[in-house]
Amino acid sequence: MKKYLTNYGILRIAACLLVILHHCINYNSAFSSNETETAFVLVIDNLCMVCNGLFFMMSGRFALAEENSGFGEYYLKKLKAIYLPMLFVQTLGYLLFSKLLFGEPSVHDYFTRLLHSDLGAWYWFMYVLLGCYLSAPIISRLIKSLSTTRKKYLLLLLILFTCANSFRECLQPYLYHPEIPFMGYMVYFLLGYLWEQVGFSERQEIAALVCGLIASVISCCEMLLWPGANPSIFGLCPTRVLMCLGIYLLLTKGLQRLNGRDRIVRPVQMAASLTYFMYLWHGYYLEWLQGLLPVIARPGAAIVRIVEMFLLVLLLSAGTALLMKTVLNKLTLFYKSNREKIAKVASRGFAKGKGV
Repeated sequence: MKKYLTNYGILRIAACLLVILHHCINYNSAFSSNETETAFVLVIDNLCMVCNGLFFMMSGRFALAEENSGFGEYYLKKLKAIYLPMLFVQTLGYLLFSKLLFGEPSVHDYFTRLLHSDLGAWYWFMYVLLGCYLSAPIISRLIKSLSTTRKKYLLLLLILFTCANSFRECLQPYLYHPEIPFMGYMVYFLLGYLWEQVGFSERQEIAALVCGLIASVISCCEMLLWPGANPSIFGLCPTRVLMCLGIYLLLTKGLQRLNGRDRIVRPVQMAASLTYFMYLWHGYYLEWLQGLLPVIARPGAAIVRIVEMFLLVLLLSAGTALLMKTVLNKLTLFYKSNREKIAKVASRGFAKGKGV
């Protein structure tokens, strides 16, 4: 049995918390009462937005590293672990919150929204990630076949493509975004795995951390000077890539010594196991709480409301995730202990149906 990687568990928890906080800020930043409060909220939100890159990096690091797995086995594993639970939560969420989000529920409306990925704006990540997962078995084999030098060139090209993305508005039509390979969030999906495959020295990783810190300062200045008008807000610019890489290295390399410590492993593993369901549910609770929490016109109102909503969404999402995980674990244990009986009952029912 593989040893649990506590450092990646902590990274997963941190990314989930940043996602929830980022969305809470989006819902409440308009309540800022003065320029100072607005600037503070913008800076915090900018730092939170590394969450997307971190999730893609983490997903790519493990998806691309999977070995001894055929294509069919790999896709089935992702379907059962990621996309079937998502479909279940989306369906249940639609039944519970459709009137709040979409209006009167109907079968036609549900399938229309399902086919157009319109069952919750926060699910965009999962649809983008689907393309990354579909290509992962092929890309991983391509990367493994490269020499270390060529892996470094590929890593450099990813950064250069991302730099080009920041200037695409100026360079169009000469720089047509879809024509550039490994563009968009695929950069992050490859970044964490490629970095570990190349095997940089400790000095080089410290330099990357420093670059990430400098990039954070630059990115925050961009946010304050050009709010809503710079590519940084979309996470596909050099500063954001360096920020994500810096935090990724800080948590994965800096906390590597925690791996194998039982007192830390168990609570981290438990909390990290809840994060996926927390992500799936948090958007529904955000929408619900938005209409419940009072709006008070006073200095600091936006910050107070953000903190209140963050804590409530965290509590509700974690509670729902824990409940779902408990139920699923019990159903799995029941199935494993009664697999033969279930198979016999199913085969008898099939035989009777066929006889009829």
